[in-house]
Amino acid sequence: MIKALLGFEARYYSRQLLFWIAALVFLALGMAMVQGEFGGPEVYKNSPYANTSIFGILSLLAIFVTTLFSTAFVLRDHNSRMDALVFSTRITRLQYFSIRFTGLLLSVVFLFVLMAAGLILGMGLVAPERSGPFRLWFYLQPLLVMAVPNALFCCSIIFSVSLVTRSTRAVYATGVLIFMLYMTVSILGQSPLMARSTLPYSNNRLWPFLIDPFGITVFLTQTREWMPAQRNRDLFALHGPFLLNRLLWIAVSLLILTVSFIRFRFRSGQGYGRKQNKETIPPGRTIYRPVAADDNSWLYSFKVVYSHFLLHTKSLFRQIPFIVMLALWVFMYAIDLFESAFSGPYGIKFYANSGYIAEYLLSVKPALLLLVFYAGELINKEHSSRMEGLIFSTPAPPRLLWFAKAGALAALIMLLLTLHIATGIGVQMAAGSTAIEWHVYLSLYYYAGLPLLLFAILILFIQTLVRNVYVGMLLSLLLLGIILYGRMPGNLARYAVFPALSYRNMNGWGYYTSAFNWLMLYWLSCAAALAILASSLWQGGVETGLRKRWKNLFRQRPGRWALAFVIAVGCCTGLGFYIAHSGNQLSTARNSTNALNWRYEYEKKYKPLAALVQPVITAVKMETALYPEQGSYEVKGNYSYKNVSSHPLSELWLGIDPEIDSVKLIIPDATPITADHVFKQYRYKLKQPLEPGEVRNLQFIIKRLPNRFRPFNSEHAVVSNGSYVELEKYVPAFGYNQRLEIDDEALRKRWGLAPQGTVASVDSFYRLIDFESTLSTAADQHVVTAGILEKEWVANGRHYFHYRSPQPMSFMFAFSSARYAIKEEFYKERTFRVYYHPDHTSNTAIIMQALKDAIDYGDTHFSPYPLSQISLAEIPHYPGSATAYPGVLFSTEMFNFMADFRDSSLFNFAYATTAHEVAHQWWAQQLAPLPVAGRATLTESLAKYTEAAVVEKRFGPMYLRSYFKKDNEYYFAMRTGTDEELPLAHSNGQPFVAYQKGGLSFYMLKEMLGQDKFEAALRQLLRGHGTGHTKAVVDDFTRLLLEVASPEQQQFVRQTIEEVASYNNTVRIVSCRQQPDGRYQLQTELTVAQQNRVGKQQHPAGPLLWLPLTVWYVPDDERKEETRPILQQWVFIDKKTTRITLITDHKPALVSIDPYNYVLDEDLTDNIQKADTR
Repeated sequence: MIKALLGFEARYYSRQLLFWIAALVFLALGMAMVQGEFGGPEVYKNSPYANTSIFGILSLLAIFVTTLFSTAFVLRDHNSRMDALVFSTRITRLQYFSIRFTGLLLSVVFLFVLMAAGLILGMGLVAPERSGPFRLWFYLQPLLVMAVPNALFCCSIIFSVSLVTRSTRAVYATGVLIFMLYMTVSILGQSPLMARSTLPYSNNRLWPFLIDPFGITVFLTQTREWMPAQRNRDLFALHGPFLLNRLLWIAVSLLILTVSFIRFRFRSGQGYGRKQNKETIPPGRTIYRPVAADDNSWLYSFKVVYSHFLLHTKSLFRQIPFIVMLALWVFMYAIDLFESAFSGPYGIKFYANSGYIAEYLLSVKPALLLLVFYAGELINKEHSSRMEGLIFSTPAPPRLLWFAKAGALAALIMLLLTLHIATGIGVQMAAGSTAIEWHVYLSLYYYAGLPLLLFAILILFIQTLVRNVYVGMLLSLLLLGIILYGRMPGNLARYAVFPALSYRNMNGWGYYTSAFNWLMLYWLSCAAALAILASSLWQGGVETGLRKRWKNLFRQRPGRWALAFVIAVGCCTGLGFYIAHSGNQLSTARNSTNALNWRYEYEKKYKPLAALVQPVITAVKMETALYPEQGSYEVKGNYSYKNVSSHPLSELWLGIDPEIDSVKLIIPDATPITADHVFKQYRYKLKQPLEPGEVRNLQFIIKRLPNRFRPFNSEHAVVSNGSYVELEKYVPAFGYNQRLEIDDEALRKRWGLAPQGTVASVDSFYRLIDFESTLSTAADQHVVTAGILEKEWVANGRHYFHYRSPQPMSFMFAFSSARYAIKEEFYKERTFRVYYHPDHTSNTAIIMQALKDAIDYGDTHFSPYPLSQISLAEIPHYPGSATAYPGVLFSTEMFNFMADFRDSSLFNFAYATTAHEVAHQWWAQQLAPLPVAGRATLTESLAKYTEAAVVEKRFGPMYLRSYFKKDNEYYFAMRTGTDEELPLAHSNGQPFVAYQKGGLSFYMLKEMLGQDKFEAALRQLLRGHGTGHTKAVVDDFTRLLLEVASPEQQQFVRQTIEEVASYNNTVRIVSCRQQPDGRYQLQTELTVAQQNRVGKQQHPAGPLLWLPLTVWYVPDDERKEETRPILQQWVFIDKKTTRITLITDHKPALVSIDPYNYVLDEDLTDNIQKADTR
């Protein structure tokens, strides 16, 4: 009988349209996911790592398909009122339970089998170089260890709720609850699946691996440091924490099934725990009475909509599963806010600010799941309750009932957003901030609520077209996934998708608010048309096909609804044309949809001319008029240019960045040859050749026009408050501009472009300019730019500023404009200024201190700072945390001014960042290296070293310990999955090498060589290759370090700079005994494993390095900034195991190797051990 029942169940599933649509979706998903990047560009698309990643992440879909299958298939007897008949047959309770569960589980597993087939078929569309050898086990093992246990978990919970409650609404709520619970545990466990998790776990933390029921956390964490070769070769073995995770959740699944079987009642009824209300009607009571209805009046229509709206909302909001889900909703977002909204890299904590919280709450994507499930239930409510005959016999037009359902979904959205906002306010107050900005929170009803309403209308439209409610849900989920995550060009083609908004105190919701408003009008018009059409097609309780409903629609007499539909379509079309036209008014076709094509064509056309010799600019004089409220500016400029070659020049080639909308070039005694307006490239013929050494002038006028539909560029942002423009990138430039090339090496390879190298012509001489600039802005704003501020004045309602460089400087002159408050101090014959948002006073004092400390350090240890002033200006947006120009730094609002450093035990990132950017006054300005591989080592790595040295001088070496630990962790996290890692001598396009590795390595060399020797080499580098000399390369610095290093140290210097080496250091105390003289003898064993990375492979090597071995008199948790070791000894390591005997005068508490964490060590947890003196 079991066999027959299983066969019946299989035939039933195979005849359902929902099942086959889901099967096609999973097959297509498999083929599509092959095109994704899992593990980096060097990892094969069919590698075991990629397959396991896909099965793990997409196994979350088991939640949704199980929910749909349970409501459609598991509850089919209850929904069709056939359960009493089925329960009266010879089928036993165990048979019924087991067969239904087996059918559900096998159907979900079958979908993942089809997805595996899709992964295999999709490999036919992959380039051969991205495909590894085919191994069937590479697909079967991830399917068995990831997809099957996760399907079992989802099926066990949702199936149990289905049979115990026999309520579709409870099943929907359970599906959403599982998803929300998973997001909650991912936040609590800092799963790498969450965007903010970037650092590896400590080996002794097991609970984050166990609380993830899908096993994704343990997989992503333990494979985070796998090299590409290992990801291409090795399956993720079922052992250790992963095995415990799988066994735990399989056991939980079986336990849930056991409990639900015990609670399952094998008889018909309303479900467990629900009583049927029986009401007797007394004899003679009037059941019905006729009521006259004026069904053509607006009042009657309002009453119909309102009464049905109340009916739907009360039915929804009074459900216990729904209330539980709301409680979990609040809990999940509260936890997420506490864990993530106030935290940043390097342990930064931000002030609880209404704007930042509102931005964090802006994305309400989990609400879409609720809309999908509850829209299906609402649209099918009359049919599922068997009340359609009664309801649709009333005079109420079905269209009004449809709008009542839309209103109920709108009420759901309002409720969710209200809870959302209340959670944010509660978290902000709990974090100690009472400065609630109500207008910012209330704006979420507009910026988050209206997009959700648009999606609700789309989902109702789909459910109206598709009579099968479960097929409608699946199609809604699929369409939402395509809209939100698909690669559709432009916002006009992605329904209800808007430009990403970002809130900053300086500029509110910022750049895209105008574009958001226009797009909102466009999509509201489209949604209105969909709503009118859907309400007209909805036939209520009449079961008719879509074709017949269309015919009935066109047979209807046109009325006011038809007129409304025409108006909505007309508004949608008109607004769409306006937005598309405005977006195409950019200076070129280089917008978000075809920027890569534009760059590709530019490189193909003009790179062959890159060797064409051009003059250099020697002087720049500009007048810039900035209009922040309009989002525009105009620059009138004059160049002095000089022929530095040995031959006369008869042609000039000038180009301009395509983000400039208008350009006019005025070149005396020159005639145009060609003008390429697509790429903004212009060539001129000089009437008289430019002789070697000759200097001439040209003028230009460029304009940036208002257009909020262009993509936001944080380096070219003109906003109402906090404009920031790196102007040197947007004024005319001679010759080929490599900055406009495609910089994604994987994409360059795919498009047949050569690897992006250095500039075509390497000029080893400094080309400095005399700089003078007059800038005007709004009357209430200040402008900050490079050079020295000589004068400011107000005229004609505008604020003017005149800057000049007292000596030649680099061709770098960004500016910012905002309503600044100014903190100014005069210190050691120099003026220090901090320009900041008036409300951001918390960190101005420490930033000012960092400016002075860093200038002092550079003056003393490197060379004199050449200017009489230095300024730092706050800006709202920047890709990093700060940037440096001659005499001026620009620092972001969030990371440096709104970070909370009141806890002195936390590393002060604002101080360190400011010191880093001041360091660029030497390592980028006074020393500008050749633009070749390794350039960033002589700028960013040396700035990182200087930053650490300044911090150490102010706070002591112990203060750097946590910072270096983070640098170590970030280095090993970011190097994983990348292309071939380059050594410091040849670093190019790998920030983790120049920043994290470079800073740690140079600090380690300083400690090993001694600060005096290391910085003597830096001073010599400045004297030999600074301004006025030939530019430096890394080999020049390496040579200087070798000159001050001992013979034993020289090999380590070369290894550090010219090779890719990392270590795993361990210290162990063999014995610790008190001697007769009262001193203590420590016998320690140091184990050092060195890994040299060559290409994409790691190879063990004999260790060769110097390490500090340190003895402390206090435990690790009691060490403070001022704590100093009682003994430190440098040890030369040239073998894997080294034994060292130490004698101390004081009782040791612990011993550590690399006490400040500046050695590139993959595991810092075993670098320290407690001393036992018993």
